[in-house]
Amino acid sequence: MKVINDYAGKVDKLCLLHKQIAELKAEASELEGFFAVEAKKDLVDVKGKTVKYTGSDKNEVCATSATSVKINSLGILKKLLGKEGFEKFIKKEITYSIKTAPVGRVFAGIARDEFVSEKPAEVIKEFCRQREIAEALINKCKGDIHFEKDKQLLMELGGLSEENAEYFAYFFAEAVCGTEFKKIIGTGEYSNDFNKAVEELKKAVCTSLTEKIKVVY
Repeated sequence: MKVINDYAGKVDKLCLLHKQIAELKAEASELEGFFAVEAKKDLVDVKGKTVKYTGSDKNEVCATSATSVKINSLGILKKLLGKEGFEKFIKKEITYSIKTAPVGRVFAGIARDEFVSEKPAEVIKEFCRQREIAEALINKCKGDIHFEKDKQLLMELGGLSEENAEYFAYFFAEAVCGTEFKKIIGTGEYSNDFNKAVEELKKAVCTSLTEKIKVVY
């Protein structure tokens, strides 16, 4: 190996920077772990799945609760989704996994009882009697992971207080979950028995919660 000693200063500087980066990463990881633990406590029994911790100026740490889904029984899923639905929504690798995040979130919502049988439009019409505004909210609100945006829309267009907007945004997301699940199981054995489908899905998958940390500055 050829050794050149003319760059000693730059070598030392680069090594020092890498050492500092490693130390900073370790410190950042420790702080992120702290906020993940705090978020797990702060997100218990909270309708929204996000909590924010603020610093000075515009510094912010945002913790979001994310649910992962693990498949327990392929046999039940095959019955639940039908051949066409199984091939469409379940990805085959060395092990089976759910192909897309939206379907995974629907499964997670059903498995954790975060759904209702009402349609999204019915949720909006519970508080909004003005047809044009109701239609605009039905079209703009998305449910799923768009809770904060939906909440803002319900406040701005729907005229709801922040507390009521939070309630209906969560209610809307649950309605979206239930509605999407009905679509997903459309080719399965339980397409005409929603309650049975819910029961079978809970046997077919299990869920676990993790907190994702986002830092804004």
